[in-house]
Amino acid sequence: MRFSTYINNAKCLEWNLNANQGALFDLLNQAPAWAKEIIIDGVVYYWVSRNAVIEELPLFYSKPDTVYRHFVEFHKKGLIVYQKHGDKDLIRLTEKGKTWNEFNSDLNPTLGNKSELARKQIRKSSDLNPTNNNTNYKNTNDHNNTLTGINAHTRETKKSAVLVLLEQFDITGKLAEDFIVHRKAKKAPITETALNGYQREADKAKIPIQKAVEIAIERGWTGFKADWQWQDEQPKHRPKDNMRAEWNTPEAWAEVL
Repeated sequence: MRFSTYINNAKCLEWNLNANQGALFDLLNQAPAWAKEIIIDGVVYYWVSRNAVIEELPLFYSKPDTVYRHFVEFHKKGLIVYQKHGDKDLIRLTEKGKTWNEFNSDLNPTLGNKSELARKQIRKSSDLNPTNNNTNYKNTNDHNNTLTGINAHTRETKKSAVLVLLEQFDITGKLAEDFIVHRKAKKAPITETALNGYQREADKAKIPIQKAVEIAIERGWTGFKADWQWQDEQPKHRPKDNMRAEWNTPEAWAEVL
């Protein structure tokens, strides 16, 4: 497990990343210091196992599927190049992704010009050498003392367990707040099992889970099923189980009557 995590708030806001994704990206940013190097067609990648991510960041991740979704999202945002090599997840930062380190220039302009190797050596010595723990604390405290505005607010705000769980499914911000209110009104707790159900049905419907949640909120549904009439052109109501086409037949009514 990692001793500490640095989240570049400015880049998270710029790239629209949540706190979990920020912690993951920081881990990927330091991959040269801990991950196995794989060379494909002369290009260096790093093997970043999903289970290794969970072991390193247990506060932020508990499911391999969530790690995978965030790998893919980083790739789509142009922050990393992600590919499968056999059963291995291979990662390398793009030039855009490497700008995660630009905070160094704000605190010490000389650090901004150092090579990737130098950054690798700095991170390796600070994260993996226990003798530097006191220095880590000092540097962290000094840096924290300079935080203002959104950074300070983020540090002081404690997220509820429900918000953390929702973030693992990429349900954040206003949508998360509305979903919590909606589920409370329906007297339906927000659990990992329930969210897995939303994810499964959203995948069947070939829509993002966020869209499935939005539809459920708009139409007052407790849950979401891919075979319900959820498309915009369809009537906005949840089909009653006993009136589904496969049940509502003369033969079925004959058995009841």
